[in-house]
Amino acid sequence: MKKLFLLLIFVVVTCTVNAQARFGIKGGLNFCDYKAVNVQSGWPGTVDASTGWNAGVFAQFKLLGLALQPELLYAERGTENTSMKYIDLPVNLRINLFSIPKTLTPFIIGGPYFSYALDGEVKMAEIVQDFDYKKFDYGLGVGVGCDLLNRFQLTGRYDWGLEKTGDVEDAPVNTKARVFTLSLGLYL
Repeated sequence: MKKLFLLLIFVVVTCTVNAQARFGIKGGLNFCDYKAVNVQSGWPGTVDASTGWNAGVFAQFKLLGLALQPELLYAERGTENTSMKYIDLPVNLRINLFSIPKTLTPFIIGGPYFSYALDGEVKMAEIVQDFDYKKFDYGLGVGVGCDLLNRFQLTGRYDWGLEKTGDVEDAPVNTKARVFTLSLGLYL
């Protein structure tokens, strides 16, 4: 995991030297649920979703007709009974579909994301308590979006978590995050 993270940093720095770079700020909404699977019975289910928010910065490095778009976001997500706070690092490869100069550029994005949990709590019967959650999460995401007026970026992205996000005491249940994000960015 550490080697992969260092490789991503190397790629971003290398692209910065040889590419056109743009920077911006963004924010939006997260719609999160957790896919739960009981290891013993094979029961697949979904834990109720909740709406959270995200905000942060992004960069865009254009190179050879493609763009690399890493982001650094603070995100809050969870379920009806849980609240989690994360630092997210999605690293998207962006492909522009076509362009109407200075008006509209639709695109598709995809790539890995890495998350670090800052805090988490669970609410049961009006009692708030900490619970055993994993600090690191990672997964894959895909999405679509468009640049508007060469100044704004509207994006919708769906992320599939590949890592268990927590352990339920005395219950053989694996939970993995599924997050749909809508965000609006502003190029600086």
